[in-house]
Amino acid sequence: MLIAINQQGEQVYAHRAKKQDSYFCPHCSAQLLYKCGPKKIPHFAHKVDSVCYCAKQESEQHYFVKCFIAKMLSQLHYHVQIEPYCPTIQQYPDILVNSKYVIEIQFSRIGIEEIIERTKGFKQLNMEVIWLIQDCRYHMGRLYLNSFQAHFIHPINRCLYVWNQKNKCVVLYSQIQHIGGRQFIAKQTVIKINELVNQISIMPTPYQHIFKLTKSEIHYYLNQCRRKNSVLEPSLSAMYQLRLTDEAIYHNFGYIFPYQLYIENHPVQWQLQFKLFNEQECDVHQRLKAFLKFRQMYLNTISMDCVVSELINHYIKYS
Repeated sequence: MLIAINQQGEQVYAHRAKKQDSYFCPHCSAQLLYKCGPKKIPHFAHKVDSVCYCAKQESEQHYFVKCFIAKMLSQLHYHVQIEPYCPTIQQYPDILVNSKYVIEIQFSRIGIEEIIERTKGFKQLNMEVIWLIQDCRYHMGRLYLNSFQAHFIHPINRCLYVWNQKNKCVVLYSQIQHIGGRQFIAKQTVIKINELVNQISIMPTPYQHIFKLTKSEIHYYLNQCRRKNSVLEPSLSAMYQLRLTDEAIYHNFGYIFPYQLYIENHPVQWQLQFKLFNEQECDVHQRLKAFLKFRQMYLNTISMDCVVSELINHYIKYS
C-alpha cells in the first residue's frame, strides 16, 4: 500500500512518511506498518495477522511498477490516483487514470473468478480495465502462455499487456492467435506508458486471418499424442475410428480459424472430433460443445454456442 492516513487525518504517500509517526489504512482504519530501507521501496502494510479485505500481499516489484507508471502518467498531465477506494464495489484499483481507466498490476496468481469479479466491478462504474502481468516467453513470433497468463488476453482486441522488468517498459502483444498447447502467434511491440490508456479506446479491426499448420507442426502434435501411450487419447482414437493415416491428417486437418483463440483444444484434436461426430450422425453442435474446453478470459463477451457455430461453419467451408 502506497497511501495511508496519519494521526491528523491527512493522506500521506509512503515516500514522504516518517518512521516515528503512526499510520492507518484509508479503507479499514487498521494501524499499518511502515516499511522502508536501502533495498525496499517505501510502503505501508497490514500486520501479518490482519484479516481485513484490503490486506493485499504485494511484492516489491509490484510497488515499483505501480509507482513508476503513476509517476510517468502524472508527468504527462494525466489525473492519476493511486489505490483510490471505490466504496460501491468495495475495491481499490492499483491506479486510476482520469477517473475512467483502471490499471491493475497482477504479478501473483489469483483465480479467474476473482479476475472476472474485479473486472465486472470496475465495469459497473463505467471504468475500463487494463490488466498488466509479468512478461512472457516470446521467440520468433511465438508467444508461450500458461493458462493463468492467457486469462488476461483481451478477447476482442486480441492483445495482452506485460511488464518487462529488465528494460522497465510495457510490452504489447497484439493480433494474438492460439495454435495449440501453450503456443500462440503474436506481434510484439514496446509501447509508451500513456499508450496503455490510449490503446483501449481504439476500435479493433475484426480478426479474419485463416491459415493451416505445417506438416511438421502436425507431425509433432501426433507424436506428442502417441507418447501418452493411451488408447483413450482423443485424437488417436478418432483417427482409428475414422481409419485415417498420418498423411490424411497432414492434408485435411490443422486449420486455424479466428475463433480458435477462444478454446484450449489443439486444432487437429477438435477437427478430428467434429469429423467423427459428423459421421455418427448425432447432434454435432452439442457434442462438440461438450467436448471443447473453452478458454476463460477476464472479459466474457462471446457465448460458447457462438464459438462452436463459427468453428463448425469455417471448417465445413475450408475442409
